[in-house]
Amino acid sequence: MEYLVERAKKGHKASFVKLIDQVKEKAFRTAYMHLGNNEDAKDALQETILKAYEKISALRENRFFETWFIRILLNECNDLLRERSKIISIREKEAAKSVLYEEENTGSVEMKIMIRNLPKIYREVIDLRYNHDMKVEQIGDVLGIPSGTVKSRLHMALLLLRKKLVREEAGNEV
Repeated sequence: MEYLVERAKKGHKASFVKLIDQVKEKAFRTAYMHLGNNEDAKDALQETILKAYEKISALRENRFFETWFIRILLNECNDLLRERSKIISIREKEAAKSVLYEEENTGSVEMKIMIRNLPKIYREVIDLRYNHDMKVEQIGDVLGIPSGTVKSRLHMALLLLRKKLVREEAGNEV
């Protein structure tokens, strides 16, 4: 990947396209997890690709391309959420829920809903850890927080998910 980054920094478009091909599936899942619908996730990913292409020469460490790209994506998602929070409708919420049910990625629908209902700070660390296989230090770099904070957020997120699962299982047994 570092070789492709170096070539992309020198203006080689095909290398940039190959880099994007390597990260776009995970990046889309991240955008979807944050935004809740396909159209916004696609928009965020498109904007991120454009910004990354324009700014790739500013990337200092080639080996951190994916971390850098995800940081841009998260900023773009946050921008979209700020815009959307001003004009969100019930219909959009229902559409997002129906898309979630139709989603065919790995994992159960119930778990996706539980993760989606976690507070944002926990959703972010869960996504980066399990969808992107990032280490604690990398997650800290992407989110701009210390490794200890990442660990405590991961711990709390998993604790909340366990509690929800126990409650759901108890409710199903009755």
